[in-house]
Amino acid sequence: MRNRATPALLLLPGLAFLLIGFLVPSLAMLLAPPRTATIDIFVRMGEMLTDPYDLAIIGRTLLLGLVVTAVCVILGFPIAYLLARSTSKWAGVFLALAIFPLLLSNVVRTFGWLVVLGSNGALGQLLTALGLVDEAPQLLYTPLAIVLGLTQLFLPLAIITCYSAVSQVDAGLDDAARGLGASRTRTFWDVVVPLSLPGLVVAATLVFAGSVTAYTTPYLLGGSGNRMLSTQLFSYASVTVDWAAASATALIMTILVFLVSAISSIVGRKGAHRMNTRRPVAMSLAVLGYIVMIVPILFVVAVSFTESRTLKFPPEGFSLKWFGAALNYKPFMGSLITSAEIALLATVLALLVGVPATLAIYRGKLPGKGVVEALFLSPLIVPELVVGLALFQQLIVTFRIDNWPVLLIGHTALLLPYAVRVTGAAVAGADPALEEAARGLGASPWRTFWTITLPILRPGIFSAALLSFITSFNNVPLSLLLQSRTTQTLPVTMLDYVQQSYDPMVAATSTLILAATVVIAIIAEKTVGFAKIFGGINR
Repeated sequence: MRNRATPALLLLPGLAFLLIGFLVPSLAMLLAPPRTATIDIFVRMGEMLTDPYDLAIIGRTLLLGLVVTAVCVILGFPIAYLLARSTSKWAGVFLALAIFPLLLSNVVRTFGWLVVLGSNGALGQLLTALGLVDEAPQLLYTPLAIVLGLTQLFLPLAIITCYSAVSQVDAGLDDAARGLGASRTRTFWDVVVPLSLPGLVVAATLVFAGSVTAYTTPYLLGGSGNRMLSTQLFSYASVTVDWAAASATALIMTILVFLVSAISSIVGRKGAHRMNTRRPVAMSLAVLGYIVMIVPILFVVAVSFTESRTLKFPPEGFSLKWFGAALNYKPFMGSLITSAEIALLATVLALLVGVPATLAIYRGKLPGKGVVEALFLSPLIVPELVVGLALFQQLIVTFRIDNWPVLLIGHTALLLPYAVRVTGAAVAGADPALEEAARGLGASPWRTFWTITLPILRPGIFSAALLSFITSFNNVPLSLLLQSRTTQTLPVTMLDYVQQSYDPMVAATSTLILAATVVIAIIAEKTVGFAKIFGGINR
């Protein structure tokens, strides 16, 4: 890009979306919340940090986040290591199985634990059948249920992040170390772990940030007796309408995420604690990890074919009536259209403004290029529930903008990091000499883009589009706070329905979504490949 003004022009649309849909509302939430003075937020935060009830919620959030992070790292790293080092033809299948849950809505995956842990669920029935208990124990609405649900949500993320890191470690170094007499365990700790440690730290940070800000799982599995910061924030924003308390809770959540991110970076530089990495142990952890990720989803499919009017396992009889009920339930069908519209438009907008920004960042001579890139990736760091609260307060309450366009703006800002990061990986891997050669032969910048740059970026754009659409379609925290009676997405509608009715219609809807996701996954694997799609976001 010879003209210095060109990169700035390419950045402008993306920066505009970031300012309107993310940065300005987030800052205004702290400086000028509706009908609330800024000082009231910090006064309320001080009260929360001294009140036993609020401190218990903060402590529970932090403790469960750390437990889930530890479990995901302990289970996820061995799986990633075995997949990255495996030469079996089945390695690709198991990698796809590890990634596949990421394509499903959190509502669908969490609903699986209702089937497993409910009073008539699979685990209770198993314990009763084995004679270990006289009656099914109360496993729902406990900290254990939250840990299991959050582990299922974030274990795939830990696996793909660690897999990306381990794959970049030359396997020849393992062979060289063992050839010099090192044991498999010593090779693992002296060669693989130090070189994979940055990816391991990133995985831990992402899992913790997701765990302490997740809403769906604590809401469905924790109940009112095990509140976390996310469910408390939603209560302040939508039930009691206490803006000062909601903003203070959002600030505490954000500080927790940033604080642990900083600490994990320091720990990553210092080194890692050791664990037993013998192959039988790694295989056992891998099997346990796959059980947590996949089995609850299979239970959802099983109960969707039941004749019973309640969720029971094993299913009673065989029937397709719940599929018919789901397809004829107007709230589901209406919200499905809304989800598809928002996801499609937000994906298109994110790519239209994100791809030019990517070219400006990676091809333009920008001062402070690292700061600009970090700015575009910042929506990944701030909790989505916090962004949703900011947009609700500023655009809907203060400026009276309709929910639908605000939802679109929020989703577009949320998807910008995927557009920039994934297409950026494609740009970084492309040889700029090809574009320079085309311009040297007389091609205009526009023709160079269409004939050289765009074909190079096409796999990255496809990957970014797929990730963006799925992320938007499955989103709950942002959509939850920006919904209205006429604007509600499918995951939010399903979440509300689960709280009102305990029948298999949500299971049937989840199975339909699962079938559609399988088709998308097969197309994605055949077209680009899971490793390339999810590898780009971790680079």
